[in-house]
Amino acid sequence: MRKRYYNVERSARTSGKGKYQILKRLLRHRRSSIFELAADYDGTLIELTRDLEALIGEGAIKERNGVFQLRRESIPEHYKKLIRLEEELNRNFDEVSLVRRFKQITSGRPKPKKEHWQGFMSAESAVRRARFIHERCDDCLSRILLIGDDDLVSVAISLFGQAEEIVVLDIDEELVHYINQIASEHNFWIRAFPYDARSPLPKAFRNYFDAFVTEPPETLRGLRLFLSRGFQSLQGTGSAGYFGLTHIEASLRKWKRIEHFILSSGFVITDLLRDSARYPEKENAWEDLYAKYPIVQRWNAKPPKIDWYRSSLIRIEAVEQIKVRNVSVRSPAELFVDHESWATDNVFYSMNFQK
Repeated sequence: MRKRYYNVERSARTSGKGKYQILKRLLRHRRSSIFELAADYDGTLIELTRDLEALIGEGAIKERNGVFQLRRESIPEHYKKLIRLEEELNRNFDEVSLVRRFKQITSGRPKPKKEHWQGFMSAESAVRRARFIHERCDDCLSRILLIGDDDLVSVAISLFGQAEEIVVLDIDEELVHYINQIASEHNFWIRAFPYDARSPLPKAFRNYFDAFVTEPPETLRGLRLFLSRGFQSLQGTGSAGYFGLTHIEASLRKWKRIEHFILSSGFVITDLLRDSARYPEKENAWEDLYAKYPIVQRWNAKPPKIDWYRSSLIRIEAVEQIKVRNVSVRSPAELFVDHESWATDNVFYSMNFQK
């Protein structure tokens, strides 16, 4: 028996996602060294060693002199579905083609509604987001909740074909109907339901999901509300969350308060992809709204000719028992507007430009 060189508490990460990352790497590359595996693995070398030993013990992989291979003749049944789906994706994967297919599928998407403060990211951004979720193995045979989805990221995730269940909750009933129609036409396992995030999360969706994705309003109350709904949806340690945040309407002081909220709720921040989502001006058709934006009013500016609005993607993961706060928001004004909302239609109060 090989000597064990470690003695630390087992991490939740080793329960599934780490093993899946190893198997996916060995599917793409027939042989991989310990260091090649480490380069693609989300975790410590101790956790990697644990997962490798577990996979060897299960008969899924074999090793010689620090080089690893799949044992196709003895892969356990519970890994075969993932391997089949990943092989199919590897045969057909082409990000340009995925973006093209995403655009074709979503060509009839509803126009953004200003009463819901909607504005969707580009097709390229949505597919890149889904790809990042896939690389982290947060879609691997997983349940994913999207709290708001005018970006149609649920469709992009479905194109990777590995999520077992995707649920969308959105206040826009037209969008809900459209997503369900797409799911039916393309045989995607997506279910969409009308939902106002100011209402409690339905009990059926609490402690149920492996990951959540959301693009929350950028007020402090809005961020805390949407994140708290996401926290409540997750199963527990090892579950992940994804959300967008800008430097355009969220100061670093606000970032700090949100980071503290995340950390004190039992999560850590694992990744930040700066300005990874871009919002197309032409497709969103915001021209009529710009006159009401404080930044335009302050400088008497003309509508932009570039896709200037961008958002960063933040990934978080639960590392201890999740603490869910009771966050209440009464009105849309509280949810969407604060003194930093300078690229928002501030219809609820007159802006004090001296703030």
